[in-house]
Amino acid sequence: MLASLWNPIRSSTFAETRATNIRLFSSGRIDHNRTLVKYHTDPEFRRRYLDHNAEYRKERRLRDPEYHKKANAQSKKCVSQNRNNEDFRRRETLLDWIKRSKSAQTDLPWKSYRPELYPERITHLCTGCNVRDYRARLWWCSTSDSAKYLCSRCWAKLNWNEACPEHFEDAKSWKEFTALAKELGTAKP
Repeated sequence: MLASLWNPIRSSTFAETRATNIRLFSSGRIDHNRTLVKYHTDPEFRRRYLDHNAEYRKERRLRDPEYHKKANAQSKKCVSQNRNNEDFRRRETLLDWIKRSKSAQTDLPWKSYRPELYPERITHLCTGCNVRDYRARLWWCSTSDSAKYLCSRCWAKLNWNEACPEHFEDAKSWKEFTALAKELGTAKP
C-alpha cells in the first residue's frame, strides 16, 4: 500500500527534474545547413561574414585584455613551433624576398608558379583550394597557363623543389639566397 502512494510522488519529481534539462529545438540554430551552403556559394555573404568576424575579433582584442593575452600567446606558440621547421623558414625567407624585391618576381627562373605582387588586394580563383573570394596581394600564377592561380597557402603546400626558383633548391637561409642571387646576377634579396 505504501508503495502505491510513493509511485505518483516519484514520477512527478522525475518529470520536474527532466523538464529543467530539456533542450528545445527553438534554442538552437535550425538553419545551420542553409547558412553553410550560402557561405560556400554566395561570395558577397561570405565576405560580409568574414569581415564581421574580423571586426569582432579586433574590437574584442581592444576591449578584453584577457582575450588579447590569450590571442598573443597563441600567436607566439605558432611562431615558436614553426621556428624549427626548415620548410617554413625557407618559404618565409623566399616570400619576404619576393615582397621586397621586384627583380625576384621578374628575373628569377620560376619552375611551375611565378609570383605576382599587386599594390592592392586582388581576388582570383585559387585552383588549389577552389576559393574565389580569397583576397591577397601576392598570388602565384602558373607558368604554363596564365589563367591558373594559387594562393600563398596552397603554394606553400607544394614540394620545395617545385615551389622554389631554379638553382635555389638547396638554399636554406638568407645568406644562401643572397649568395645564389649574386651568382645568377639578379638583384640582391
